[in-house]
Amino acid sequence: MVYQENAILEVNRIVNKNNFTDTNYPLSLLNKNLEISLKQNNKEWLADTYLSLGVFWGQKGNLKKAY
Repeated sequence: MVYQENAILEVNRIVNKNNFTDTNYPLSLLNKNLEISLKQNNKEWLADTYLSLGVFWGQKGNLKKAY
């Protein structure tokens, strides 16, 4: 439904605002956003998705302790 409307930015914002316990689902959404952004050659979507990936991994990285 969301992808039929190419609502890439909205999906990115949902992923950024939610703290998913399962990392596979939001990662699969962001990877799909990358694929769609590349196919559409939309630089804004691509930049926003890469930013969302960075935020996602930053949040997940903060949950791990490095010793």
